[in-house]
Amino acid sequence: MSTIVEFIKQHNLKLNYTVVPENPSMEDSQKTMNNYACWIVNGKSSILLYYSKGIGLRVWKRGFGVRLGKGEIPGQPAPYRSKPTIHYMENTEPEPPKLDEVLDCMVSDVAGVIDGQSFEEWANEYGYDTDSRKAEKTYNACREEQRQLISLFGRAGLNELLKIERL
Repeated sequence: MSTIVEFIKQHNLKLNYTVVPENPSMEDSQKTMNNYACWIVNGKSSILLYYSKGIGLRVWKRGFGVRLGKGEIPGQPAPYRSKPTIHYMENTEPEPPKLDEVLDCMVSDVAGVIDGQSFEEWANEYGYDTDSRKAEKTYNACREEQRQLISLFGRAGLNELLKIERL
């Protein structure tokens, strides 16, 4: 079984991205996420998708020293803080998306719809309400990602991608 990194090398994939204010597939993503428009490119064609990382996945700015309080562990959140503080947001920056993470996320999304499941079957399997417009929007976004991956790699390439070792 190959890995996602080997798949990326084999298909000569590159990632281009830009920061965007929100992810159109996620409600309120501008409040709690760092959002990106990502293009996965294989030399001859590309696909566009939106990708988000939670604000907890930020990195400390270079040269910023973290003073630990009693009971705090380096690299771990303080036990008494429930929300990121202004101090945290001012002294951290978003970690850019990595191609293996973005592709792995797409595979995870697509794996649930690959077998031709109906919306109702998918919703029941993933715990969504079958009467929810939000759930249907999520399902349709997963189906669109499936179409994009097929357009970039073909059905055989998508099947190969679904069998690789995940992150």
